Amino acid sequence: MSDPKFDTIIVGGGLAGLFAARLLSERGKRILVLEQSPYVGGLLASQELSKGEYYDFGTHYVIESGQAEIDELALDGLSSENCLIFKESLPEGNYFLNRLDQNTGCLDARHLSPELLDAARKEMAEIVKADPDLGIPLGDLNDYLLAHYGEVLTSHIFSPVMQSITGKVSRELPSGSLILYDEEESVKLKRTKGYDDRIAYPNRNIQPSKVRKMYPRTGGVGFWMNTMAEKIKERGGVIQCSSKISEVSENKVILDTGETFCSEDICWTIAPALVARLTKQLDLLDCRCRPTILPLTCHYLKVNAVPMTSCHWITNYSPEVPGYRYTFYSNLLGEEFGNTRICVEELGIRSVESKEFTAENLLQGLVKMGVFAKPPEILHHSKQELKAGLPLPDKEVLWNNKKIAESIQEQFPNWHFLGASILEKSSQVGVLSQVFEYLTRNE
Repeated sequence: MSDPKFDTIIVGGGLAGLFAARLLSERGKRILVLEQSPYVGGLLASQELSKGEYYDFGTHYVIESGQAEIDELALDGLSSENCLIFKESLPEGNYFLNRLDQNTGCLDARHLSPELLDAARKEMAEIVKADPDLGIPLGDLNDYLLAHYGEVLTSHIFSPVMQSITGKVSRELPSGSLILYDEEESVKLKRTKGYDDRIAYPNRNIQPSKVRKMYPRTGGVGFWMNTMAEKIKERGGVIQCSSKISEVSENKVILDTGETFCSEDICWTIAPALVARLTKQLDLLDCRCRPTILPLTCHYLKVNAVPMTSCHWITNYSPEVPGYRYTFYSNLLGEEFGNTRICVEELGIRSVESKEFTAENLLQGLVKMGVFAKPPEILHHSKQELKAGLPLPDKEVLWNNKKIAESIQEQFPNWHFLGASILEKSSQVGVLSQVFEYLTRNE
């Protein structure tokens, strides 16, 4: 193949790249998607380890955006026939300070000592009174936590929890709302300006989610990405995996195999810093633009016992138990075979340095959490280290990547940057909305 002509080349076959291709192909554009890995979907991918049994790279659902124009394309091909539909809040739990809470995935500060809890509540009241709009100009995340949650919660909840999970201090990690009050007080305070974004309900059923979630009946969450890829191909789009770019110019992309592709536009869904390296604009890399990447390892287990929990997943915040998040596919899919399939994710330095992540130790951790009464028999165990890892959210890196993207676009007006690396909120819905709005605005 030599110098084929496309309207748009999209670099990256994750959610942003595939949805951009789906949107543009629907508008009659001839699209080429280039993906470096052997498969599409990025972290929204799955693998079949035995016949009909799929494991995702973690816990993932398909989430409706609530915008009809987006969902019509992004969810095309998904229905109640091939997906389970969840209209209520998903059953998640967490393990924190040696307690398993099956009612919420949020950290519960009520487990602090009475003295610390009282101090945390007083600090929170003072903070909300001074800054109900979270409007203080802030530096790094540690400053954010101190300004919006106070010294007690930052020191005794956020910092030690994130340190135990990843080996990184809190200034490099995202915050989130946490449980600080009982049900009655939480309901009252969450109607008060300044509290809603800071505190969580102690039970997910107090105000159930109204967002529809979906999970494929077979094929894992990767079924969604593969379905979107097929829709792109049906409209004349081309998707080429295992494609590594070695050189690029205004309208041309050259792979390390020598294959050359031309197009009118190029959409990049990889980090702008990587594009700067490809174009040899190393002067743009003087700023801090490389995120901290956490190693991510997934353990896939199948055991001959049924868990004593109905949770779809449990997030572990205690360093005494190995693993960060446990996903119970048998609960999620409603399987009743007497066996349980589990994915255990491990983040950070422990995932590559620790020797504790044997299948036996992972199951001992589940016994300690109260999920099993005794270690069940292991029917299958395998693991996968995800080479890309998981980038930590970092405002400075985000801001610098935006600057790099703007500088490159000044030189190449026909280049476009989409996706999580330039988004403050890189959720599924955030990515889909950004791609749709940008490509609609620049149609």
